[in-house]
Amino acid sequence: DFIREVEMYSSAFPANRGNALSSVFEFRQVRGDSEKMNFRGTVGASDLALTLDGPLSENTTMIFSVRRSYLQFLFSVIGLPFLPTYNDFQFKTDTRLSNNSELTFIGIGALDQFRLNLEANETEDQRFILDYLPVNEQWNYTIGAVYRRFRDNGFDRLVVSRNMLRNFSYKYPDNDESRPRTFDYESDEIENKIRYERTTQMGNYRFLYGAGGEYAKYLNDTYQEVFFNEPFVIEYDSFLEIYKWNLFGQVTRNFMDDALSLSFGVRTDANNYSSNLANPLSQLSPRISASYRLRENLTLSASTGRFFQLPSYTTLGYRDNDGVLRNRENNLTYISVDHYVAGIELLPTPRTKVTLEGFFKKYNNYPFSVVDGVPLSSKSVDFGIFGDEEVTSTSSGRAYGTELLYREQRFRNLNVILSYTFVRSEFEDVEGGFIPSSWDNRHIVNLTATRKLPR
Repeated sequence: DFIREVEMYSSAFPANRGNALSSVFEFRQVRGDSEKMNFRGTVGASDLALTLDGPLSENTTMIFSVRRSYLQFLFSVIGLPFLPTYNDFQFKTDTRLSNNSELTFIGIGALDQFRLNLEANETEDQRFILDYLPVNEQWNYTIGAVYRRFRDNGFDRLVVSRNMLRNFSYKYPDNDESRPRTFDYESDEIENKIRYERTTQMGNYRFLYGAGGEYAKYLNDTYQEVFFNEPFVIEYDSFLEIYKWNLFGQVTRNFMDDALSLSFGVRTDANNYSSNLANPLSQLSPRISASYRLRENLTLSASTGRFFQLPSYTTLGYRDNDGVLRNRENNLTYISVDHYVAGIELLPTPRTKVTLEGFFKKYNNYPFSVVDGVPLSSKSVDFGIFGDEEVTSTSSGRAYGTELLYREQRFRNLNVILSYTFVRSEFEDVEGGFIPSSWDNRHIVNLTATRKLPR
């Protein structure tokens, strides 16, 4: 109900998008109805939703939605040992301030609740899950505003936002709440951001440039009893403040009657977590992309670039039992990746599209677990806390593969999308050999078919 369109960048992200390694999804939302109020109720396979949209005033429209799941009832019926409940909301307002300016507010939030189903303990699998599974709950929100001012040859955009995520996780021995917890975790991640962008068209050239800043806070309170050879306790409180800043610019131009399109961008990020992350030249991130139309229905494309991402706050804020930021002492740095992507697009008919794309991505400075001797990318991710441990920025990795996609519109009144992807994702272990990562899916097949029914 909210989404107008989605763009997915598998490489050569726009320079104003940072802190991403593999891909970027950009969602554009609809505007509320400017003429009348509309109300919709939806019953889904796992949730209920209500949506309201319409005019708030002559110059302002709104759209609002709230949703709640009833998965806990379904899970209880089929005997699963865990009962999750999710709740979320969205809102968006658009206000026309003048003939050449507008203001948008958005809000997104969620409350995820969770409890163990202690009655589901009849089988060995159920008892095993109940024995190790902690209670995980969280809530989060994002609010933001975008001011746009339009000019004859472009527009300016100012974006301010705040997001917060709070995580709770705990475990009682034998799920007996009368006994002290063996695991008790609470963390907050808070980010306040501002970004200014200017887009200008000068003849055949299109320029995008700007700058951004961010103030982030991370809080962590951890208590964990670990049983490995001899029992010991991990206990620490952590508080972290990080100031981040970035600069970016991009230029795009078409040549040869728009048959050839070239785009070049550069970005740099830095922060005050440690001295080796404060130099913006160390995170210089260039990217270039090109597409060439061989014929009206045949296009070649290629892109390359280097991209950076900061390790998670859980890893940045990890402290040992002496209260030392151990990973800052280990000179933890940005993760980097080099992309090499090329593809071909064929349009056999106006309703048919076939694409073939190959990619290779080389990762450097990836966090490596000191205790387990493997990169974090290759560790098992299950219920619990991930990344709260001592690491070093010493692992390398690679991801490579190819994807074939076929799309047909109105095939026997169906819109069909079929894709096959072969992908390998591997990272170096302690001996320098490559081992599979958590994303080493090998073969992925997707088929989507949609049809509009009458009314």
